[in-house]
Amino acid sequence: MCFYNVMIIFTLCLLSSLLMIRCQKKVCLDDNTDRISDLPRNVIDNILRYLSIDDLVKTSILSRKWRYMWASVPQLEFDNDFFLTCECVEGIESSSIITEILLLHSGPLHKFTVHFSSEDFISVENVCINKWILFLSRKGVKVLELENLQEKPYQIPSHIFSCHDLTHIHLSNFELPPVLNFCGFKSLVDLHLFDIIFKSGVLESLVSGCPILVKLTVSYCSGYERIYVSSPALKSLHIEDDKVIKSICLKQAQNLTSLTLLADGPGDNIDRDWVTDLLKDLSKLKRISLGTGYIEILSPGVGINLPVLLKDVKHLELNGVKLIEARELLFIGYVLESSSNLEELVIKNNSEDVETQLIFRDFDCANFIKLQTVNITVKTLYEPALDFIRFVLASSPALEILTFKVDFGLSDAAKLLSISSDLLRMERASPRARVKLLHDVLIK
Repeated sequence: MCFYNVMIIFTLCLLSSLLMIRCQKKVCLDDNTDRISDLPRNVIDNILRYLSIDDLVKTSILSRKWRYMWASVPQLEFDNDFFLTCECVEGIESSSIITEILLLHSGPLHKFTVHFSSEDFISVENVCINKWILFLSRKGVKVLELENLQEKPYQIPSHIFSCHDLTHIHLSNFELPPVLNFCGFKSLVDLHLFDIIFKSGVLESLVSGCPILVKLTVSYCSGYERIYVSSPALKSLHIEDDKVIKSICLKQAQNLTSLTLLADGPGDNIDRDWVTDLLKDLSKLKRISLGTGYIEILSPGVGINLPVLLKDVKHLELNGVKLIEARELLFIGYVLESSSNLEELVIKNNSEDVETQLIFRDFDCANFIKLQTVNITVKTLYEPALDFIRFVLASSPALEILTFKVDFGLSDAAKLLSISSDLLRMERASPRARVKLLHDVLIK
């Protein structure tokens, strides 16, 4: 239990004790005085805000005036502990309790969070979810978080499109149905969608109707091939899937500063031009993260306009780089050469095949003057990474720390000692540079 929860429970216990204390000698007070209810409402709200839903309802026994105080709290959260507690009480269905709590709630409800348990014996009827969303659409909800940890995806009712005051939406493992005459979420600033099944055209209509959207995350969803976003306020875009999607069209996205494109593979019949065209129009990018699929389709065209694309990038992350393939090593070299303001570099290598060599000394290291942090992760094939580390250490006068992690397979202490010795002997352009070696030794 965290410190804040301990303090809150202590405060509540103290306050309930005050109800039974009557000063008989020094202070004479009316027996009907309710000291808890005399607290400022903002103090009461702050206390209730940190309580779990179970403890929140329990406050109704503190005094008569507190009996329904919990029913006006502007945020409700039902987590995994709530569902497990309900399961322990015979004859009680968790979904019915949530419905009853919502029906008893009075006043605005700004935040509603439900984390459906992953336990097989816990189930939620779709009709209950329909009731919840319908209720929320009439309560001015602003933050909606529904995370389904079960295997079965639930269908989100169309009432969600009537929640016009929403500013934050977080949905996981649901089906989104099509809706007619949807004008968009005009107040939405954060949209996070994970493992969502879209019906035809739903994602396009959903995203295009958010004019002040700041952050968009679409991870491992299905039912779409392209993304179209028109929001001048957009600052962060995160797209993650098994394969590279067909295209991303950003209109008026001149303020985008963070771009994450992750994919396990390039997919079929992918046109690499849309990726390069996308990067050309994003002049304010500060953070870029690319996955295996996007690195593969960009690697054949290295050297083309890269200085223009990455000149202002400060954080660069390359996931799933194959350090055994010359074209991807060349891609890394050209990217680093074009990133004159780079401060942090993260490289994760998934290769376990035979090694190849690439000489990095031909690249211009003058652009490494601001690089401060480097993180490199490999599996069993570490020799190519050592060559790259040697190049980075010798070319980065501002480097502060380089972390090298070997994930699997190095159960031989002699190899670890050899890697450590090589790292210590490498020339360093920065007198402050520290090298940290991390490893996971397999025990057989």
